[in-house]
Formats: sequence, structure tokens, C-alpha cells
Amino acid sequence: MGTPSWVGKFPLARLRNLSAPVSDHSPILLETEVKEKVFQKHQFRFENRWLREPELQPIVEECWTRNRESDVLRRLTLCSKVLDPWGKTVDGNFRTKIRKCKEKLESLRDKYDEESTTKFKETNAQLASLLVEEEDY
Repeated sequence: MGTPSWVGKFPLARLRNLSAPVSDHSPILLETEVKEKVFQKHQFRFENRWLREPELQPIVEECWTRNRESDVLRRLTLCSKVLDPWGKTVDGNFRTKIRKCKEKLESLRDKYDEESTTKFKETNAQLASLLVEEEDY
């Protein structure tokens, strides 16, 4: 939806219809240029959500006692090297659930039969719940 001169100025423009889990309106995103991904060195961050995971305490205790001779900074660094990959497995499942909900909503978007409408509402509610959890995370 653009004039030939506008399309000439923005040849890489892309219009996307996004999903809005807590609204009956869908946002539209207009991207006028391609953004290059910049890769940065990964920095470890402890997530408070991990405190609810029963596996966390034994991992930290084992790492901390195994490096008993090291100073505190070295012990923290070594512990972060163990927690970083573990944290990705814990969080990866969480993010996958959100992605799958969004994909399901997209597949149901233009279906108006009773079963599809019911599934859309259920999936939308599930996504809203996951997004609240994600916000806490």
C-alpha cells in the first residue's frame, strides 16, 4: 500500500500483521529498512526465576564446594559457567511455549468456525498467562 515514489524510496519495506494476545486489535509493523544483526559477546546474568527451580541449589552447592580454594570472584565465575548452559535449558522450554502459542494463534486467525474460535480463545488465554510469567521472569 504505497505510491510508486514511496516504494522507490523504501524498496525493502515490509508490512507485518502482528498478534496481540490481550486485545481484539492486531498491530501492524512497518519496517522500512533491513536491520543487520550485531553479534555481541554473551554476558552471564542470573535470573531470579531460577530460584523456583529445585535443581538450582545442588548445582550451586556442588560448584561452590568444588572450588573451595578459589577466591569469591573466581568461584562466582566458575559457577556462572555451569549455570549459563543450565539456565538456557530451563528458559528454552518457556520461550518455546510462547512461540508455539503465537504460531497456533496465527494458524487460527482467519478461521471463524466454532471449534477454531474456541481454540483461539483458549490459546489466547494460555499465551496471556505465559506472557505474565515471562514478565515476572
